[in-house]
Amino acid sequence: MPGFSLTLLLLPGANEKSPVSAQKIIELLDDPCDAPGWSWQARAPPVFDQSHSTPSTDTPTAATTSSGGTKLAAVDNSAFAAAIKNACQALIAAEGEITRLDSIAGDGDCGLTLRSGAQGVLELVEKGEIDGSDVVQAVIRIAQACEAKMDGTSGALYS
Repeated sequence: MPGFSLTLLLLPGANEKSPVSAQKIIELLDDPCDAPGWSWQARAPPVFDQSHSTPSTDTPTAATTSSGGTKLAAVDNSAFAAAIKNACQALIAAEGEITRLDSIAGDGDCGLTLRSGAQGVLELVEKGEIDGSDVVQAVIRIAQACEAKMDGTSGALYS
């Protein structure tokens, strides 16, 4: 069944004779790993760098919003929206092949998950909610669509 994975690990009980304790097994599972297929996990919260938080206001495409923030427009709004739309359509068209490959190497839900996210983003582009007038807001809307439409780990990672 695509999209489902379950792993059970029976840890040794407190009174059970075992060459390795339950605590040691948990410590080993939490150890850092550099295997290519496993993502790195931070041991500390991320640090926010204020120097890169907003685009400079001397950029020709930057404008101040009513709330005082900076609005960064794309050089060509229609090309920006078309690029997002084309990417979504390409993901939707590739769903079958992505699912097939993920069925070989994973749990088989990657294509379906990406298609759902692409459909959610495409809806926003077609409604005009994602355009090139505010690129930062467009990226935020894409992340929100991924969070709302995509299941599993991918939705959390992409959002």
